[in-house]
Amino acid sequence: MKKILMYSIIVLYFVNASAQVSADRFGTFTDTRDGKVYRTIKMGEQIWFAENLAYRPNSGKYYAPKDDTSLIAKAGCLYEFKTTKTVVPHGWHLPTKKDWEILIKNSGNNETDVYDSLIATKVFYVLLAGLHDATDGFMWANKATIFWSASPVNGDALSTWVFQFYRDDSSRLAKMMHGNNSSGNAYYIRCLKNDDEYEKTQKTKVKK
Repeated sequence: MKKILMYSIIVLYFVNASAQVSADRFGTFTDTRDGKVYRTIKMGEQIWFAENLAYRPNSGKYYAPKDDTSLIAKAGCLYEFKTTKTVVPHGWHLPTKKDWEILIKNSGNNETDVYDSLIATKVFYVLLAGLHDATDGFMWANKATIFWSASPVNGDALSTWVFQFYRDDSSRLAKMMHGNNSSGNAYYIRCLKNDDEYEKTQKTKVKK
């Protein structure tokens, strides 16, 4: 009887410990500029917003999904690339191509696995909330979503690396690709918390 009781206590301990580790992945961040509270999640060593940035700046260009401002609270804002440089809250930054690639590496072995890991599990809370195109306006709702990176594409002044989620009747994928950073094209932002490596990089840039 004592052995059974001891075994039960040990099992309960590890179950609780596992639940605690899982719970510790999640947190919140309050943007003091507008009071909005964002969910956050730890993916590997990175801490990400678990939802899209929804801050409405006084200057710069941004768009509401489907041109409906009531959707911003849930889906966030679509920002033109130039505006991304001024809207990320203090202590966070627009992820680089390398930052996205670390998330991808930790999320699956191929484009479909990464899609399933970040969408099907809902831990990263990705919505296929479309994009804003300079020619066609809002498009691809329920089919795709794109997130900015801070990394330019070498040799192409009008392109920046972006992270795209896409699905149709025959496929689903999540991958890095070239995004158009010219006026009128707007994508979503996922903020990444500053770490020691990022702070060192910024200090080096300031010294130069």
